[in-house]
Amino acid sequence: MPLQQIFKKRAIQNGRRTRFLRAIALMLSISFLFLFTGCYPTGSEKADEISNPTFSRIVSPENKRFLRTDEWVRMLALVLNFPDDRPSLWASIPAAQRNEISYSDFLTYITELESGLRAQITSFSKMTDEEKETLLRRMSRTGIVLEPKPEHCSYWWLHGKTEDGRTLRFAIAVTADEYGIPYFSATWLNSMRAMYNYITLYIDAIRQQSSAALSSLIRQHVPLRSTAHLAAIENRTDAILNYYLHNIVLGPDNLQVRTLIPGYAVIEEQLSHTTGGTPTTRRVNFLSADGVFRAEETIENNLARQDAMLFINNTLLFDLNEEAPCVRHEDLLPVLGVPLQLEAIEDENGIKNRFRVSWPGISVEAIGSCDPNTVTFDGVLQLVQCAYSMYRTGTHLKPGSSADELLKRYPFAQENGYRIASVQAHVRQTLAVQIEAGFISQLSFFRETLRQ
Repeated sequence: MPLQQIFKKRAIQNGRRTRFLRAIALMLSISFLFLFTGCYPTGSEKADEISNPTFSRIVSPENKRFLRTDEWVRMLALVLNFPDDRPSLWASIPAAQRNEISYSDFLTYITELESGLRAQITSFSKMTDEEKETLLRRMSRTGIVLEPKPEHCSYWWLHGKTEDGRTLRFAIAVTADEYGIPYFSATWLNSMRAMYNYITLYIDAIRQQSSAALSSLIRQHVPLRSTAHLAAIENRTDAILNYYLHNIVLGPDNLQVRTLIPGYAVIEEQLSHTTGGTPTTRRVNFLSADGVFRAEETIENNLARQDAMLFINNTLLFDLNEEAPCVRHEDLLPVLGVPLQLEAIEDENGIKNRFRVSWPGISVEAIGSCDPNTVTFDGVLQLVQCAYSMYRTGTHLKPGSSADELLKRYPFAQENGYRIASVQAHVRQTLAVQIEAGFISQLSFFRETLRQ
């Protein structure tokens, strides 16, 4: 056979062998691709349970270019569930979607989520529009400049289960560019890190019962406005330490984060004393505005007896501590003079069994009867509202006092909507305080008989 034909025949045989080997290599590559890639939802807002295979995990965009939002959330769930696979998961994220942060930044963020969650992620779901709006309202109060803007992001729930079988959910934000492509935003992660660090220091100060550390965290770098401001900080510090000491389980594994976004976080704490049918946990909101962090501690303040008493200058007008504080013309006209207004008030059934009487700076409502023609009235006090500084409580709270004077007496008044109450002999007395520009503008006293 001529040499040229031999070479041609070998070339054909080699070509067939090469194509055969390439086909085998392609099949093996596809097989390994499926082995090393998890199954990702294709546009659904609720994922199946996170799988638990034994091989090393990576993320692979279905579109071969970038991770979609749902793929991004699944990636976070995998990163949280499988710490050993974090290097491979990070490396498999498209570079353009992680170029604002380093691997160290990534690990710090994940560690913050992990230490707060203390649960195995089982699934994820997108927030409802109402839930998203609630978060956006919270974030709008922070004054933090973020890129991207919060309204351009999507918000999700990570659903998890704790070791003791409790289910929970954790709120996260997925930052995205103008085209809707998710990415890690450095400004968002830095803001969340600052919030997480504050929470950690705050809880550590309480756990160590350190008044100095907690007071510093409450005050931060805000200049003292007055001695009342300093007293308000000190009293709040002492009240928080005392409350946690007697009511909260302070072990290192009892703190759980429920939400962590720029300027807003929610933690859940375990109560140490519970009875059947009562909550076993409580939540604390953490906020930041203009670089100042604050914990919203919804701890009850009881109204002092002296602050359920209303004076004009040094003359006692009403004592809501009494079983039936009276509103009578013979008592009030000599002190307050002729009223500006006296009128009967109808109840929800159209019965005029109440009346309202007003003088400059004060208005009173009572259950009873009145006669505007003779300017006579007699009843049991229900409501008093006063706006002039001549009216004061037994501890000298009055319109015109600074908000610090109120917070010095009642450290958690702000968290409770500036309403302080007490219950005595089936009667609730409530003091509601209106604050404007850092000062008390109005005091309102309510008296309500409780059902027995």
